[in-house]
Amino acid sequence: TPELQLAAMTRVSATNNASHPLLAGPVELIRSGGVVGRSKIDFVAAGERFTIGFGPDPDIAVHREIAAVKDENSLLGSWQTKTHDVELKLSNLGDAPKKVSVEERVLVSEIEKVVVRVVPEKSTNGVQPDENGFVRWLFEIPPNGRQLVVLRVQIKRHSDVVG
Repeated sequence: TPELQLAAMTRVSATNNASHPLLAGPVELIRSGGVVGRSKIDFVAAGERFTIGFGPDPDIAVHREIAAVKDENSLLGSWQTKTHDVELKLSNLGDAPKKVSVEERVLVSEIEKVVVRVVPEKSTNGVQPDENGFVRWLFEIPPNGRQLVVLRVQIKRHSDVVG
């Protein structure tokens, strides 16, 4: 999920099975019997489900590229179309299979003279963004395995639009 760091973040979901709430504040993160870091949680009621991040997963390598596919200017109209592919190459460097959830954000236009569209037939698994522009995939990558994820996006804008 991180946009500024090429890393797969480990996120754990749990349920508070205690009869009392967990109070908001700092927590120590423990994995394989040892402390691996610190984080914080918000108030968690009894029986409530919550998630907590454990930082980057050292077994998952991520490589992200954005490649321009084509630019078109309509001959009879005043619309310009730019098409680009976002490619994510995921590698599992570990000895165990990993479940990886990939989330990519697509621009959401707020004006009529700019249209942003995902091309599902050229995107992995024919994915479409939700109303907020998020696209999600779920993969299981085998040990020493790889997964290629492609998202094709078209941005069509009227010549009146500058920027």
